[in-house]
Amino acid sequence: MPQCARCIGLGLLVAAACWCLRVSSPDGKEAAQVTKVSVTDIGKKVIIIGRLGEPLREIMSVQGRWAYPDQSQGSTKDYSLLFHVTHVKGRQLDQPVVFATVHAVTERRGAPQPQEVKPREGETWELRAYETGGYCGEPDDYWKEYGGRPVQYSEWGWGFVTTLEGVLKAAQLPGK
Repeated sequence: MPQCARCIGLGLLVAAACWCLRVSSPDGKEAAQVTKVSVTDIGKKVIIIGRLGEPLREIMSVQGRWAYPDQSQGSTKDYSLLFHVTHVKGRQLDQPVVFATVHAVTERRGAPQPQEVKPREGETWELRAYETGGYCGEPDDYWKEYGGRPVQYSEWGWGFVTTLEGVLKAAQLPGK
């Protein structure tokens, strides 16, 4: 991932921290109180916990299986392979956590550059990885300023999205 994209993602974590620290009322509705966090506090005074239950940017062992989306309840808009994480730090999860984006490279082993690995359906991967994230999409107020949301954007939302970045052991590669 290009360095500037990671910097943008880190900058967007400020808003993520505010979003993650919302206060909910007993009926599950969001209360008016929101804790504001400075971007300079992220990683020092505030730790953002990812969907895997671990802090973002913490290296951990992750195991999962690649599969296409289930079409039994109707077709999906995106039929890309998804990574279903089943184990974190050797612990089986109650429910798999699904990632649409996983960037995995092979361990270096003398190669000048790491090689990105492309998954295949049914493969099980064990990675040393970290979860990272940032906001995806534009807030509604942006489109109000613009003068309206273009039609092609109407189905997509705005929210915090996490991805996995990791290293796949060479021994797991096909033909090894």
